[in-house]
Amino acid sequence: MATWSSNGHDTGGAGSYNPGTQGVQYIHDNFAAAGDTIILPTGTFIWSTGVTISKSVTIQGSGYTPNTSTGGTSPGAPTLSTTLQYGPASATIWLINNSNVSHPRTSNVFRITGIHFINLPGNNNFGYIQIGVDNTSDQYRLDNCIFDGAGNSLVMVTIYGTTGSGVMDHCTLIGGAGSEMIHYSGTGAGNLAGWFSDVVPGGPDMNFVEDCISQMFNYNTQTGQTGTKLALSAYGARYVVRYCLMNFTLIDLHGNLDVNARWIEFYNNQIFIPSTNTGNTIVTQIRGGSGVIYNISLAPGCQTTNSIICTHWTDEASTNNLSPAVTGPQPGYGPGAGIFTGSNTSQGPSSSPLYYWNLDSHIVLNHVPGQNGWDVLALNVNYYQSTTQPSSMIISQKASQIGGTTYNYSPFTYPHPLTGLSTSPGNGLTAVADSAITKTVLGVTSGAYTTPTNNYVALYNTQFTSSSKAGGTEWTSSSDGSYARQAMGATGTGWTIAAYANGTGVIWKNSNPINFPAVTLNAQTLYAIGFCDALTAGNINFFVDLANNGQLSVPIGISVVFPALTGAVFTTY
Repeated sequence: MATWSSNGHDTGGAGSYNPGTQGVQYIHDNFAAAGDTIILPTGTFIWSTGVTISKSVTIQGSGYTPNTSTGGTSPGAPTLSTTLQYGPASATIWLINNSNVSHPRTSNVFRITGIHFINLPGNNNFGYIQIGVDNTSDQYRLDNCIFDGAGNSLVMVTIYGTTGSGVMDHCTLIGGAGSEMIHYSGTGAGNLAGWFSDVVPGGPDMNFVEDCISQMFNYNTQTGQTGTKLALSAYGARYVVRYCLMNFTLIDLHGNLDVNARWIEFYNNQIFIPSTNTGNTIVTQIRGGSGVIYNISLAPGCQTTNSIICTHWTDEASTNNLSPAVTGPQPGYGPGAGIFTGSNTSQGPSSSPLYYWNLDSHIVLNHVPGQNGWDVLALNVNYYQSTTQPSSMIISQKASQIGGTTYNYSPFTYPHPLTGLSTSPGNGLTAVADSAITKTVLGVTSGAYTTPTNNYVALYNTQFTSSSKAGGTEWTSSSDGSYARQAMGATGTGWTIAAYANGTGVIWKNSNPINFPAVTLNAQTLYAIGFCDALTAGNINFFVDLANNGQLSVPIGISVVFPALTGAVFTTY
């Protein structure tokens, strides 16, 4: 995986690679391969053409420290130093367009990180980013970015596809009244394929938004929400919003036959309403599809004078709901709709109720009449509400579930694995070494066991996870030209067990200092260290993550050093 430095512009460039003199498109087309990184320098750059991305590369700003907080404790983007400004354009463009989903899925991820997007025109013919994903294409990650629409009513990010997956994390989105900041557009207009594929609640094939802030422009002084949305979904799309702060914004699932959204999971989010508000505020607006909505709380200082609503209704009318015919409770295409019951649209969707639980006491759940006053949504038929999660829930989201079956819901892994973060940093043995090492050290007294000859220290730019005991991404010599694993002592030994307590962990002490060469080529990030049984490849016998999701930025010219008697604690599982 190589790193390429651009001049920050979208177009321009010629000849062989010359760092900092060529635009992003030229570097992408001529030099970058899947898995590589294209760096934009610090500064503000006006893009009028945009770039088209057909490889799973990373496009990265400069001069920022990623936000690694989790659990919604400090969501949103950090301070950024690279800004992309939308310039005048004669045709519809996206600043970054990766809508091609024909490339095969690999281990690479299309990523955009550390960029502040501004000056988007006030109409929906333009956007900052467009991405297409399906179950054969690479995943995506949008992180540590600011999508700033100022006071305009905008769609800033559009995601196509119903069976792909990706995550937006630690971003801040700002939009004017009526904005629909993210469009999850599924299979697109006139295509119902998203209603024939399976949905797995809590599964990975979703579009995730987590640890983000969405806010209405100047939300602290606004008197009404005016339909300002973090996200709107349609055409069979399915998405997840979790651990986010929503400042006077809502989420929406579109209704009606050919524009119906399929699935939503909305949980562990905080809602803020300013004291200047004079009307009702909507949190979720469900007009079609199904899903789960739970653990919704109010942020400190949230106004509760006016109604706060989770609402749903059908966009169908009684005159058109029976064509195509539907099975199960009416309205078939409104809230509580599941997978289509056959291979063609004439058989319509099955019934798969929407579930709400553990909403803040100030949040009111209601439904309103749909087209022509058609009000047929029924509690315990189209939707359910409870104070805690039901032990058994009805679902019809797979072909094998048509007619209804029961399931027990559990959410997908958080934080999303693509973020490389963890709520519980791992300090432990890897699965390979787990049983052997535990047997070796159980009951052994301090200092009685010495590490094997072949044991080397490695550095990692992502965290491991205690649940899987895997997931670390090691530094590479293509990114840090001087990087190599270092022997644990002059002859590969020198680390000993200083203490061991069953169920508590192993404390290793190194009797000799370990010095990694000074970083070259690119600055690095240190999240974890591992003890490996080979100089290259091999197995990771032990690992330890920095505490509290910590990280260390290691600039060019700086070395990572473990002085003698450095202690590292590894917990056994």
